[in-house]
Amino acid sequence: MRKACADGGNRKYVLVQLPEFTAEGSAAFQRQILRLPSKRQHMLDEVLLKNGFMLDYTLVPQPAFTKNDVMLAKDAHKESLVCLDGKIEAETVDYLKTHKEHFFICLEFALDTTKKWNPKHNLGEKLKAL
Repeated sequence: MRKACADGGNRKYVLVQLPEFTAEGSAAFQRQILRLPSKRQHMLDEVLLKNGFMLDYTLVPQPAFTKNDVMLAKDAHKESLVCLDGKIEAETVDYLKTHKEHFFICLEFALDTTKKWNPKHNLGEKLKAL
């Protein structure tokens, strides 16, 4: 920067922050500081951003779903149930039949033909199978 000022150059610099690996037992690891996000978190980010969620979305676990890991994703403008499990269990599909107030985002391969028909029939456009 000084050199650019001295000779009238038009230099730019780019600051990059790289994630840092930490030892399992370290204080930083314990506080979950400087840890790399998991692949699952990256997938959640991608799925939710592609479905119109803002970057400041929050996730709230949904204990009513006992057979799948289902979370309620919320931002200032929308909310949706989301599940990235490899298989959607019958109990989850049954719950969705009677609770139609939210969109449901899941992986398409997690639904077999019957499980795909039931939520699609009950939720209509509120089912987003990716």
